[in-house]
This record gives sequence, C-alpha cells and structure tokens, in this order.
Amino acid sequence: MCLGIVCYLSGLRLFMFLSVSWVWFCMVSLKSSLENFVPYSWEASSEEIARRYGLKVEQIVRMDLNTSPYQPRGWLRSLAAKLPDMAINLYPDT
Repeated sequence: MCLGIVCYLSGLRLFMFLSVSWVWFCMVSLKSSLENFVPYSWEASSEEIARRYGLKVEQIVRMDLNTSPYQPRGWLRSLAAKLPDMAINLYPDT
C-alpha cells in the first residue's frame, strides 16, 4: 500500500515536471513565432476608397466587410427612412 502511494506521488511529480516543461517549451515556441508577427490592418473606409479613385461614396459597393450592399427590407426599411443619413446596412466605421 505504501509503495503504491510512493509510486503514485513520484508519478505525479513526474507528470507535473513534464507539464511544466511542456508549458515552457510551448511558450518559447510561441515567442519565437511572434517575432515576425505583422499586426492586422483594417480595410480602408468607403470614403477613402472613393477619394483614392475619384468616385462618389454612393458608387462604392463593399464586398469585403461581410455586409449587404442593399438597404434592409420590412420593418427595418421604416427605420432606415427615419435615419436617411445613416447607412444601417454597414458597420459604423466603414
């Protein structure tokens, strides 16, 4: 019985040592992977694209932001009519 407990405890210590070693290895690997990390840059706004290509903002149809190029239908159409200057089908910062 005592021998079983000692084996269990030494196995637990070995497991803890291996776990700590594995975490250290992963952190070192992660750190080296992040050395050449290039941060994400956000897409240009519709206004910036229009200005760059000499177009009106209304002529820009965005397909890169997971938004619909169409105004909403149904009850949201009445909301869109109340907010004519706000394109509620687009994210606010585009």
